[in-house]
Amino acid sequence: GAWHGGWCWRRVADILTARGNRVFTPSLTGLGDRVHLFSKEITLETHVADILSIVEAEELNDLTLVGHSYGGFVISGVADTLRERVSHYVYLDGSVPPDMSTGASFSWAGFNPPEAREARLKLIREQGNGEALPAPPPAAFGVTDPVDAAWMQRHLRPMPAGTYTGTFT
Repeated sequence: GAWHGGWCWRRVADILTARGNRVFTPSLTGLGDRVHLFSKEITLETHVADILSIVEAEELNDLTLVGHSYGGFVISGVADTLRERVSHYVYLDGSVPPDMSTGASFSWAGFNPPEAREARLKLIREQGNGEALPAPPPAAFGVTDPVDAAWMQRHLRPMPAGTYTGTFT
């Protein structure tokens, strides 16, 4: 999801791996362990390319893609290219954009009500220097345990502005 990286799946990945599954928990460009690549030019298309690259490099087939929140946009973009290689799509509290095979386009900002969109655009301008959407506190994600909240706070990163304002076609 937004502001996260592969780190947030650590506990789930451990369980799935222990049950014999092959698990990938990639961080998208500019986030997590790839924060050093941050740029306001990063878009949803960049993040879709991240996942497509992993699928190709690992020669994955018959896979399940999980998208949490913003990640729903990412796996939807991947779906347009890899339909025959993906067995299941899991939208975990995720946004489900229109079917792209119809020629539709969408933006993350377009999924927000006008008030929320304006508030986020203001955050990008005023706190993100026009380059980033600052991360909300862990409580915004429903994380209230102090240890988990501290862990999450250490790892959350700003989202590249282009992921919010850009249009995916």
